[in-house]
Amino acid sequence: MRQYLIDARNKKRLTQVEAASKLFMSQNYLSNLETGKRQKSLSVATLKAFSKVYQIPLADLIASESAYGNTR
Repeated sequence: MRQYLIDARNKKRLTQVEAASKLFMSQNYLSNLETGKRQKSLSVATLKAFSKVYQIPLADLIASESAYGNTR
């Protein structure tokens, strides 16, 4: 589970539906990304989109994704 994405979304007080709309993806796809059911690793482009919507430095998201990848 990509808890860092869930925490970032919750910090912005966004539902999955709201966040998915801002990220131009379906709620189901966002849910699958958050739970780790989709994509073993996220692309920099995807992380940039999360960075913009959640207002988190891209470097922080890259570090979190790297740490996530090391725990799988």
